[in-house]
Amino acid sequence: MSKINSGKIKLNKELIDLLSLIHQEVGEYSTLYEEKNISFKVTSEEEFIYMELDGKLMSRALENVIVNALKYSMDNTRVYIKAEKKENNVKISVKNIANYEMDFNESEIFERFARGDKSRNSKVEGSGLGLAITKSIIELHGGEVNIKREGDMFKLYISLPVN
Repeated sequence: MSKINSGKIKLNKELIDLLSLIHQEVGEYSTLYEEKNISFKVTSEEEFIYMELDGKLMSRALENVIVNALKYSMDNTRVYIKAEKKENNVKISVKNIANYEMDFNESEIFERFARGDKSRNSKVEGSGLGLAITKSIIELHGGEVNIKREGDMFKLYISLPVN
């Protein structure tokens, strides 16, 4: 993480289909979400969304988002991922129903070691670095990440510029 924040990482950008990358990352964790009976629904009006991205880093960012959704989603629910191209941006939204009462400040959740579930007896393992790493990677690509919560609904929004 310190390498990402220090600016010492050089992006190795190549033309990548972002939708394929999303589907690939969702597929990587299929056994985990089958255990919790969580389904992922990935939608887009586009058949492909090609962008100049660092595939390795973007995979890491998407993996963190998907793992977070898996860890914190209520069993027997669905995680919605939508990707859409709008003018000069690609927007990705990830929505899920939390398996706990969310108790966090939306601006603080991106800080290192921050966790949305602050209860001491949380059964969810993690370091609290996932979303901080994701935010750093997205910002390296010139994008931004935002979070909204409505009741038990957790919504993460990624915006990336189209080069």
